[in-house]
Amino acid sequence: MQVLKKSFLPSTFIFFAIVWLSCGKGDKSPAQPGESIPQDTIKGADVVSVEVSPSSNGKFVFSVGIFSPDIDCSQYANWWELVSEDGELIARRILVHSHVPPDFSQPFVRSKTVTIDSTTVVWIRGHMNNTGYKNGKAFKGSIAAGFSETPIPPDFALDLDNETPDCDF
Repeated sequence: MQVLKKSFLPSTFIFFAIVWLSCGKGDKSPAQPGESIPQDTIKGADVVSVEVSPSSNGKFVFSVGIFSPDIDCSQYANWWELVSEDGELIARRILVHSHVPPDFSQPFVRSKTVTIDSTTVVWIRGHMNNTGYKNGKAFKGSIAAGFSETPIPPDFALDLDNETPDCDF
């Protein structure tokens, strides 16, 4: 009887290897390694598109386009989120690696399924790992009425930066 040896790499290992490799690319920024980047010069994570499609049982798939000035793991868009008009976190889509061209396209789209009423008005905004919500473009609207780019107040729901998200990408 012949015994076959299988090589097995857990999917978790593969996932983190991809993240490590994508963050470990060479210097693709105007800053040199070890040099700090002035926080005021970093643009934010811009929401550039929002598409919503029905899923099931009152759920909707939000596909959000993000354009961000990613460099590597030192500067990248690390999430987008849906926030109610009164500043409550509804959903957050974690982004686990940088999207530095030419290896990754900009803008990029990531999706998340959310349980939400179609008439609920929300803000959709991005977040940078090193500057937070600063200088990013946002969209506002509802599934029923549609979404459009809207200037977000600079002090809107900044405390969500410390909120623990539901972490199902």
